[in-house]
Amino acid sequence: MRRKDWALDEARRAYDLTAMSETRPFRPSNGAHGEIFMECFCYRCKRDEAFQLDMENNDGCPIVADTLVYDVSDPEYPKEWIEDVDSEPGLIGAPGARCTAFEPVKP
Repeated sequence: MRRKDWALDEARRAYDLTAMSETRPFRPSNGAHGEIFMECFCYRCKRDEAFQLDMENNDGCPIVADTLVYDVSDPEYPKEWIEDVDSEPGLIGAPGARCTAFEPVKP
């Protein structure tokens, strides 16, 4: 399978929540990994759009804020950031990592 085809299949799989297996909370392993995840989801999401347009605006996504405040093992850690337990590494270097609350901003 060509790399481009594989990437498209991975992207489709990430949004087909009915095809998902067991999941666990997702926490990026480092700052670069977190930045890549946020580029794929947060920076393109309606929930964080007001903050992305004006960083002085405090109407950013509470999910992003809570991932920075709580440890992944804390019951308050956002349930929306998840990854598949048994999948191959996905597009962003984590097994099926995604935000289930993602709402794409229309270009």
